[in-house]
Amino acid sequence: MPMRPPAWTPPPWGVRFLLCALLTLASAYDALATLELMSRGLWAEGNPIIAPAIEWSPNFFIAWKTMAPLFVGVLLCVWTSRFRPIWWLLCLGAASYACLACYHVYLLYLFVPPV
Repeated sequence: MPMRPPAWTPPPWGVRFLLCALLTLASAYDALATLELMSRGLWAEGNPIIAPAIEWSPNFFIAWKTMAPLFVGVLLCVWTSRFRPIWWLLCLGAASYACLACYHVYLLYLFVPPV
């Protein structure tokens, strides 16, 4: 009797690493663009959990907005090897941050030209 293939064959580690890197870079750009838009007076942080971090320190804000998605992305990359829905969550997170980064580009350079 032939052996059944595994129910879920995850993507190679390189693909998962690149997706996690995209998630981290997009979240870092989100933090920097948010600070730039706030310095221009056009934006306020919409996340009520992270909003006080801007008052504490912009460096803490950037570190938190970068490291939290990195930590979650690494966990999702590891869990992807066992569960297919986790892979789709990782893809959804990376796509969401990529769309947010594109929106920040629109706000920074197309909607309001640099000062």
